[in-house]
Amino acid sequence: MSNRGPDRKATPEQILQLMEDSDRPVWTASSIAEELGVTRPPVRDRLEDVVEDHRVKTMKVGNTEAYYLSDEDPRPIEERHKDSLIKEFTDKFVGLPTAPWTAVHPNDGPAEAGDKIQLRVEGVPGRWRQQMAQTWEDRREELIYEETDEGETQALISGELYAKPTTPIEHTDYPDDYDLELNIGAEVMENDGNSAIIAAGVKNYLIRPCNDAVFLENVSVDWMSPKGHGQELTTAALGVSEAEESGPGFVEQMLDANPHGEVGKGWLKNMLALGAVGLDEESVELLVTHSNSPIDSEEELRELAEEAADTTDSDAPGL
Repeated sequence: MSNRGPDRKATPEQILQLMEDSDRPVWTASSIAEELGVTRPPVRDRLEDVVEDHRVKTMKVGNTEAYYLSDEDPRPIEERHKDSLIKEFTDKFVGLPTAPWTAVHPNDGPAEAGDKIQLRVEGVPGRWRQQMAQTWEDRREELIYEETDEGETQALISGELYAKPTTPIEHTDYPDDYDLELNIGAEVMENDGNSAIIAAGVKNYLIRPCNDAVFLENVSVDWMSPKGHGQELTTAALGVSEAEESGPGFVEQMLDANPHGEVGKGWLKNMLALGAVGLDEESVELLVTHSNSPIDSEEELRELAEEAADTTDSDAPGL
């Protein structure tokens, strides 16, 4: 039975979400109204706003106006990626797995509900990765050229934190081959015919509910280096002696501040080339064993360091 009524309305956001989530190729005011359980007049009114989205196209089917989503967007890449970032990070969980109530390592906080933070992100629409979270007082104006990459967009975005109950594990994207049960130490226990999952591992904080986990709202883009505008290769004008070498403390802070394990290999390679990440015994152990690290073994780290060294040698003047 339809639950339509005069008190039910359709927002442009609801209509766009419906069109995005459905496999239906073409929509009319009637079909949208039917799916959303509303009458046609409010849908027709909202469609005037919906067509302002550059992805929405229209066509005539007899005497009926039809609407569909196109993959083509004529806007400049800056505008498209800016909109994608705002949409992706609005209402996104940004708390640390070890401390879901803060978006910044407790040693660098506070960054709790009501505070404003800045995030460093990179990627492309649909594959944005959070790299760093900073308090608003420690925000950056821009990234230096050596921190950019021609193949992806880098951006500094900001937003305000708000709190709501959640379980951090619900917001983490794991690789298909990631053995979650093994890593959280979960096992099924049988008792009088009933089963229970016991999580005894050291990472069981991932599945512990948090009543004041932080999410992001009022998102804006502070600075952007669009895809195709960054450095083509790692620049090595700075040597180890000229760059600020950071030890285990920086490495641990860097990894702890990336709750989704998305510190990219490209960024780590850049930092190795610049000498900004030391390879002392403690730092190596952190990079190999930390759950948020992009590498899983000393061999993988060695290969990445060799690639960074090769890039440095090939780019350095007079070498």
